[in-house]
Amino acid sequence: MMNVGRLSDRSSAAVGLVLLLPALMFVTSNILKYELGMPFLYEHLGFFSNVQSSTIYDFLSPLLFLGGTAGALALNLLSTTQISLAREVDSVVGVVRFRPKPFNVSIIVSTVLVLGMLVLYLIVENAQHLA
Repeated sequence: MMNVGRLSDRSSAAVGLVLLLPALMFVTSNILKYELGMPFLYEHLGFFSNVQSSTIYDFLSPLLFLGGTAGALALNLLSTTQISLAREVDSVVGVVRFRPKPFNVSIIVSTVLVLGMLVLYLIVENAQHLA
């Protein structure tokens, strides 16, 4: 089977890392500032300091943080998994093959952790509005 238009495993890991970086920096800078009292990373990321008045930030942040992270996850899952379906007499048989590669698996694990932290952040930040 020929893979037309697929990135290599290392390329998908590299692109996934680039897509993951904005969310990873956001989560890391907020943890360092609010949980550990070290605001150095937060202060050097200029767009975080004036978020209340930035409509561009309000528009782009879900795309960067959630979209980029979901894209990194999808890209690396596509690189490491293969799904096949076959029809038998009275049933359909599905097979999922997972070929773990260290770079791709590290991006997948990091992405799941960052997505979990972002979802938790969204819940905690909006809990007062939901109650």
